[in-house]
Amino acid sequence: MRGVAVVLCLLLAGCSGFAATDPGAETPTVTAVPLEGAATPTGGGTLAPGVTEEGVTSPLLLARAHAVAVETREHSFVHQWRVAYANGTVRGEVRQRAAVVPDGAFTANLSVRGRTGIVGNRPTVAEFWSNGTEMVERARTTQLDGNTTVRYIYLPSEQYAGGSGFYNSLRRPKPWLDLYVVFASVDAKIAARQAGDRPGQTVYLFEATDVTEPDALAAATGFADPRNLTLVGAVTDEGAVRGYRLTFDATLDGEPVEVTRDVRYDFRDVTVERPEWYETAINESIGGSRGSVPSP
Repeated sequence: MRGVAVVLCLLLAGCSGFAATDPGAETPTVTAVPLEGAATPTGGGTLAPGVTEEGVTSPLLLARAHAVAVETREHSFVHQWRVAYANGTVRGEVRQRAAVVPDGAFTANLSVRGRTGIVGNRPTVAEFWSNGTEMVERARTTQLDGNTTVRYIYLPSEQYAGGSGFYNSLRRPKPWLDLYVVFASVDAKIAARQAGDRPGQTVYLFEATDVTEPDALAAATGFADPRNLTLVGAVTDEGAVRGYRLTFDATLDGEPVEVTRDVRYDFRDVTVERPEWYETAINESIGGSRGSVPSP
């Protein structure tokens, strides 16, 4: 139950364990809190789209319900993935924070360190802004000599295509596909329930402790032989996934690694303001490029 308690702290009490910061910053330590009044459900009634008291029974229905929530409501999104070797040394880490509104406008910050296959494996902080029709990016990369290089990209409306292509996944990963892959690879059970932050809302805490479809998870993540998995998270009765923590062991380039992924959605009013470097991005854009910072 400790893992579920940590998730409750992170997703419902506003802990800052998933904060996206400088690539070299340490990950904060999260303290577990007790689950007051939590009870394990029994029976087989429907709790949320794709979720019954037996667990997640339809990953597709749940993923679709979550997609509706993030496409129609203002929200912030925080995502962190971390790959470490067996001795604990970090191989690579990506942290992402975004604020999104339903009309397609967003701001995002993405930081990279270690061997990630992104921007030449150099520490990078990339910032994005879009009003739903055009997009600008500023990427600052620390080179081997210690100097920082800055590059800009401007995508006018005809290239950005309303965020329907490559760059859309930077700040809002295909929400139904992203969740579908996770839940289709495990057997997630309901561990507890808790009152939500809106009147009458119920939040269900789920967990899984095994990979049931290792080939699907491997194909989706790029890590071979996923095993020793733990998944804990929370979903509302509307089917909006508030967040989850996924950890598993795997093999990458012939070496054993541990993969950790933290995701949090906060459905609240957000501010999306055009950055002060907008004009610079237009004037100094490298142009004709999809950029060098793909979705983590």
